[in-house]
Parts: sequence; C-alpha cells; structure tokens
Amino acid sequence: MFMNLKQITLLLASLGLLLGLDSCHLLKGGGGSDELDPVRTNKDTVKTIVDNGYKPEITNRDSLRNIKPDTIVWQDTLQESQFKQIIVEYRKIGQQPIIKDTLGWIDYAGTIYEGNPNQMRQAEMKEQYTLTIMLPFLANKYYKNEIPLRSLRAVEYYEGVELALDSLQKTKLALKVQVFDTEASESKIDSLLKSKSLAESDVILGPVSSKLLQKTANFGRDSGIMVVSPFNNNPRVTENNIFYLQLNPGYPVHYQHMGAFLAQGIETPAELKYRIKKQNLLIVGQERDSNAVRELLAAYQKGKNDLDAQIPSYLSPNNGLSIANIQKKLSKDALNIIIIPSHRSESFVFAALRELHSLVDRVEKGKGYEFLVIGMPQWKYYERINYDYYENLRLHFSDALFVQEDSREAKAFIKKYKQRYGIAPREFAYMGYDATLYLGKMLEKYGTGFPEHFHEAPYLGLQTRFYIEEVIEERPLLENEEIIEKPLINRFENQFVHFLQFKDYQLRPLSIFISKLQEEIEAQQKED
Repeated sequence: MFMNLKQITLLLASLGLLLGLDSCHLLKGGGGSDELDPVRTNKDTVKTIVDNGYKPEITNRDSLRNIKPDTIVWQDTLQESQFKQIIVEYRKIGQQPIIKDTLGWIDYAGTIYEGNPNQMRQAEMKEQYTLTIMLPFLANKYYKNEIPLRSLRAVEYYEGVELALDSLQKTKLALKVQVFDTEASESKIDSLLKSKSLAESDVILGPVSSKLLQKTANFGRDSGIMVVSPFNNNPRVTENNIFYLQLNPGYPVHYQHMGAFLAQGIETPAELKYRIKKQNLLIVGQERDSNAVRELLAAYQKGKNDLDAQIPSYLSPNNGLSIANIQKKLSKDALNIIIIPSHRSESFVFAALRELHSLVDRVEKGKGYEFLVIGMPQWKYYERINYDYYENLRLHFSDALFVQEDSREAKAFIKKYKQRYGIAPREFAYMGYDATLYLGKMLEKYGTGFPEHFHEAPYLGLQTRFYIEEVIEERPLLENEEIIEKPLINRFENQFVHFLQFKDYQLRPLSIFISKLQEEIEAQQKED
C-alpha cells in the first residue's frame, strides 16, 4: 500500500526536518503568566536510587555535630501526597518543644532528593512550551516518492498532528514542536536521548515500539519530563513512573469494562424478545487467556457486588476449538452470550467463530442456537474471518477508537484532511489529531503541571475520549525493618472505551449500554 503523490509531496514538505536532529517549528501564541505551586524536582539533586523501596537515612549533616547529651534526634518518612514522601528529622532538646526539619523527599520511582521539595523543580506556566514528537517515519528506507507500508502509521499520525497544530493556532498557546524520525532503531533512540533537544522538552510524544518506548519512558522518569505513548497499549512498558501517560487503554481496561458491561446486563436484541426470555453466559478462550478471564470475572463480581458470582468457562489448550467441547454448556432456549477475551491468535478466534456459526440455523431460527459474541478490538484488523460470522453471531466489542463520521466535528476534520492530503483520513490521523489537541490544551490551561489535573479535564475527541486515571499497584517496601505493601502510582492511563456492535455489516456504537464513565465525561463537557 502506497500513498498518492499529492499526499507524499505535502508530507515531505512538512517533514523536511525528518533527517535533521535539530529541526523544529514554532506554534506562536500569547503564552501564559500564572505560576503553579511547586510539585516536582530536578534530577540534578539526585543522590541515590533506592532498590526494593529501601530508604537510607540522610545523616551526613553539619547540624548533627556537637549534639548536647540531652538531645534526641530521629528521622521518619511522611506520605505528603500520592506522588511523594517527605524525609523529616525531629529534634527534642531537654524540655523544649520538638523541632521538625525537612531533609528531603522521595518520589515513587524510589529516587531520593535532598532539601526542601518546595525549592526543587517547579510546575510552571511558560511563555513557550516544547513538544517533542518521536515516530518511526523510516525516511532512510524511502525509495524515490514511495512511502513504505511500515511508515504509514507514523505518516498518518503526523498528518493528524499537523491539523491539530492548525487548530491550536487559534489559542494563546506558544508551542515549539520538534519532530524526530526514530528509524525504529535502538541506537537512534540512544543518540536522541543524549541530545540537548530532548532534555529541553516539556512533553515527549512517542516513540511507538515497546522497547524504544521503555527507554524513553525511563528517560522521562529520570528527567521529570512527561512521556506520552501515542498508540502502544502495552501496560508493562515502565513501572513506578508518574511521568508516563498511556493514551491507548491496555487490554486490562477492556476486561474491566467487559465485566461491568456483563454485570449491568445485556438487553436481548429486539428480534429475539418475543421468543427468548433467558440468557446464558459462557467464556471461551485459550489457556493463555487465564489472566484475562480472572480480570474479567473480578470486574463482573464487582459490578454484581457479589464475590461468589461466576461465569462458566472453557479454555482450549491449543489454537483449535471443537464445538463438542462447549455445546453441552449452550442452550437453545436462551440467548447464548459468549465472551472470547482472545486477541493473540487469529487462528483460534477464526476456529471459535466458525464452530459457533455452525450451530446457527438461518432458515428455521427456532431450531438453531442464538448467539451474542463479545470479542476484542484487535478483531477488526483480522483478515481471514468471514464477516458473516460477525453479523450472524451479533458481534460486540469494546474499542478505544471509533469515529461518528456524520458528526459536525468529524465532517469538518474529514474536509480539511482531504483538502490537504487528497485522501480520506484513517484511524491514525484521528489519533494524532486528538492527542496533540489534548496535550496542547492541557499545557495552555495548566502548564507543565498538567498531570496533576488529569482528573479535572476529561476530553472529548473526534475518535476517543481521554479520561485519565492513575494506575495504582501494591509494591513491597521496607519500612521500620518491616516489609509492607504500599500503593504506588505505576503510570497514568486512559480509562475510556466505546462499546460497538457489528450490525448490517458495519460497526455502530452500542446504544444499549452507557457506562458511568461516559456519563461523567459528557456531564463535564456540558459544564465546560
């Protein structure tokens, strides 16, 4: 698949910077002047890294010399907020009141900083911010005017970025944008991470692959720079990192919403209500989907408010599935709701849908089985599966990405995109547009401290909504010579997903189910 000549010419004109490390352009605006309270530090004051949560004391201080015999000094760590602990020193001299002194603080990456945290790196409103974009354009692989398929995601994503920058011109935001071609190369990323350009960034958008993203996320954590994953949904890219934002929800988020969806109850399709009054739930997957099944069941039990609530399941030991393995768990007198939380193997999904479809009697419907299958967003990219399976099995699935193309906003975007690039936009262009517009508006409103305000600013985009929450995980920490579990922020992640159904051979938003999350976002948007 190649792009047309108009798109290539316009893109290469806008990406003349691809091969130059220092290339950038400015989005001019009015800037801002308000200052926020200091909340972050500069890594220049880092003294040591704490392994496994152990926190060494800071005791090498002049003030501890020549202590009088009746003076007692001790230290402790206090949880100031979800982002940091404060290292404090207490001093009791005779009958005098206890004196408290702040020695330093510890972030959730386990890094110790000496001094008062209010004198460290500040979240600030700037006259100009720097947004760095790192994508695998693979310009070194171009042949004449042909852009290879491997570059297409990055190219289309950046086209969306450009249209978002046009929109931000109407705001007061002053933005310096740096764009780098990662070439999908580890050595190129290593070189970029050592450059002055990245050190001066306020936000880094990219890269894409998990390995390169991990290096960049760890750089962001050590440097206090927010790194945003544009579309990688791997939840294990980095750990204990309050400077990492994952815009594309990971599969665990989908499982949580699936469980809540099932707990709330699925309305029987209108064409079946007159003859089917019962529903029969069954999970079908592979043995390697066992973690997904556990997460889905946990969300189902939470939604039901019943820890004993169960859904029967069958997990295949291989890529195949025989209907004989599950038919005894099906019912002709009920709507069989089959949940298949599999996304790694198209072969297995194909086999499962083929076997279920074999039980559908499209001529005499009362003699066959009726199904509603709940699947995964990855299925929309599958090429082997007959769409008749999706239609006749009433496929539903969650997806972070869906465009209502007949909306006024989408029509305006499609028109602008076609005028500039000569073709209709695809999903990566929408992703680039939504992400850039969101980050730009957050910088304009909150400055470099915008991560502190994620919960205050849900965002309604063309293709998705951003409802960002902290992902909290329990970690073992050593405290007072005792190992205890403490909640730590692992990362920030978008928690929004659409629910879609395959009907009349096209995807449609599901009107039956509107999650509480969606309602909250819509209410917030109306207030704004």
